[in-house]
Amino acid sequence: MPAKPIPDGYHSITPFMTVRDATRAIDTAARLMPSDATKQHRSKFFHVRALLRLDLGDRQGAVRDLQTALDVWPAADNDALGVLRGLYRAAGDDKALAALESRMARKAP
Repeated sequence: MPAKPIPDGYHSITPFMTVRDATRAIDTAARLMPSDATKQHRSKFFHVRALLRLDLGDRQGAVRDLQTALDVWPAADNDALGVLRGLYRAAGDDKALAALESRMARKAP
């Protein structure tokens, strides 16, 4: 089995990594993220980490990260929005879904 690349952030995540190794790579990306990273890039970090948390069975942690992704970049085209909507629908959490939709409507230009 070939050696894995040294984690340096998003680009070191490969389809052959374990979820835990990918999580470590994401944590490394957070530490290395430049202070002038765009809101969209910062949001993507939380979105990707949320997906990893879901793979690890940490739904609550994933929801928190998705909410943070939307706090950082509250845009309708933020990929975290669709994932969070799906989680709320799957859980039958109509109250949280309605609050999310209201929040996003207030943020709309």
